[in-house]
Amino acid sequence: MLGRSRDRALPRPLLLLLLLPVAAALAPAALAADVAVPDAPAPGAAARGAPAAGAAGLSLHPAAGFWRPSTVFVQYGVAEDAQMAALGLAWDWRWQYDVLGGQLLGYWEASFGRWNADNGGGAHGWFTQVGLTPVLRYQFGPRGRWFAEAGIGANLLLPLYQTEAKRFSTTFNFGDHLALGRHFGIGGQHSLSLRFQHFSNASIRKPNPGENFVQLRYARRF
Repeated sequence: MLGRSRDRALPRPLLLLLLLPVAAALAPAALAADVAVPDAPAPGAAARGAPAAGAAGLSLHPAAGFWRPSTVFVQYGVAEDAQMAALGLAWDWRWQYDVLGGQLLGYWEASFGRWNADNGGGAHGWFTQVGLTPVLRYQFGPRGRWFAEAGIGANLLLPLYQTEAKRFSTTFNFGDHLALGRHFGIGGQHSLSLRFQHFSNASIRKPNPGENFVQLRYARRF
């Protein structure tokens, strides 16, 4: 427990959450001398088969307004004793790195969800989830139709989550996910992905049973 030692290291998920956006912010500046700005107007266009001419491994997306989202998404998921539905927006990071014949890129994701859990005896509880997550995505091949991604973010879950079999001890929880998906449609504007997402508080407080969801997400780029 935290109360037993003031020198206890930060939980690993919290360290990753803090370091990932810092690395994303520093990478473009550190490599600015090798950056080429693509002519394509839409962020991520190079990843979908329109590589920037003259780019030497790294391309910097043109600014389209810091607060302007690049993607909207909806998703549905199931857990052992719960179901969830969520919607949200994503904002592309301004860097993209060519590696192993594909592209490594990232984005911020903000989500709002509702969970419905079985509390036993036919009773159900409703819970609201709000999250902010930095995500790294790798798009395979020059066209980038298939992709894999991983992310870990901060989530607020209200009220305190509980089912017939488990009970969370905090309303703050980390949400980490792995996903595999594919772009489709003209210019790859649409995508479907299968996701595995785990929610827990990284043992900040006990009990920490966690909850695991298998999710299907549909996303559309603007």
